[in-house]
Amino acid sequence: MERPDVISRLRRAALAVRRSPTGEGRAGRGGRGWRPRTRDRLLGEADQAAEAAVFSLGHSLVGEGYDFDGARRGEEPWVLLQYTLSGEGRLRRGGRELACAPGTLLVLPVPDRHRYWLPAGGRWEFCYASMRGSAPRRAVARLLAATGPVVALEEREPAVAALAELVLAGLADPPPSPYALSAAAFSLAMHLLQVADRLAVSGPDLPEPFADLPDWCRSRLARRGRLSVAELAVRHGTSREHFSRRFTTLCGRSPGRFLAELRHRAALAALHRGTSAAAAARESGLATVSGLRRRLRREIGYPW
Repeated sequence: MERPDVISRLRRAALAVRRSPTGEGRAGRGGRGWRPRTRDRLLGEADQAAEAAVFSLGHSLVGEGYDFDGARRGEEPWVLLQYTLSGEGRLRRGGRELACAPGTLLVLPVPDRHRYWLPAGGRWEFCYASMRGSAPRRAVARLLAATGPVVALEEREPAVAALAELVLAGLADPPPSPYALSAAAFSLAMHLLQVADRLAVSGPDLPEPFADLPDWCRSRLARRGRLSVAELAVRHGTSREHFSRRFTTLCGRSPGRFLAELRHRAALAALHRGTSAAAAARESGLATVSGLRRRLRREIGYPW
């Protein structure tokens, strides 16, 4: 399949770039037949009070030694958006270790307790943007609530194209004004909020043997308006304790948390269909409209 034009342009622009003299610490060490390279730029910001401002962006192919700790990157809040083009990095956050494979977007707040790195012998190619402002922070918070810090996004997604366009523009000589880059950063944040809303309704896939569980649960919720962990265990022919342990190990969250997320998504899906708030609360097993509003605001930051 042919890559969308903006991704192709980004990679062509990076092919001729050698490792920057100041980038060795970030890019790490290369392997046989290749060497790390990074092309990035620190940027002036339009306004410290801007809703979205990008202060660093670039395209990198990194090697062994690339390693960042999110708790040691200063006190000022900002967010990282990093889209993997080839190779694979790793992320550890919230007790889970995740792969940052091609076609995934790494979304992280800073400061935050996380670490992302390249394992020994690997390579990792990505484009990234580091941003400040309420709009990108809100987008990242909503994505984290909807699906977690590693978001699967195809290259044809508008959000991926917006990130690549932002990186290309910021690396141009001369670069656009900080105000133009702020406008592009805000547009990217809006695309990511759309992704977050979509994922908040659909939710991430579950691994086997639980892959068909979300559909079964949605069907039960639609008919009965309630569902318990004990019922999930009965369906899988095991005790509640055994089911809970296995589900948590394989899926990275407890079955109780999974059911809560499912109810929130059922409510969002009903609201997106134009269902009244009272009916959405009933369909999702949440007793009242006020309870539904509190849950959606607290759990996924839904602006209601």
